Amino acid sequence: MAKVLMKGNEALAESCLRAGCRFFSGYPITPQTEILEYLCWRMDEVGGDCVQTESELAGVNMLLGAAAGGMRALTTTAGPGFSLKQRGSPPCAAAPCRRLSWMCRESAVPSATSSWGRATTGS
Repeated sequence: MAKVLMKGNEALAESCLRAGCRFFSGYPITPQTEILEYLCWRMDEVGGDCVQTESELAGVNMLLGAAAGGMRALTTTAGPGFSLKQRGSPPCAAAPCRRLSWMCRESAVPSATSSWGRATTGS
């Protein structure tokens, strides 16, 4: 495999696609906007869907809907949006979907906040 030079956010987005993510919903907020931009053009190439939402809450609710429908779904945010996304967490606790969240802050090392959702059966 050829080596590719990319930004941290782009590398995160590409790794999610290679892991099977086919749905992204997110609201543009620094420093994660690069993930949204990258996925908007790459999702077309892999047959997925990318939605720029009107709020962080809409992004997490779309994530939960896609995950409940069996898709590997991703949403991203930054510090301020992370608080808003927590409003969408209670339905996830009652539904058979798994979610993993990372917190991001602007620093010398690029990072991103992301939430994965995937519908599961059983554990």
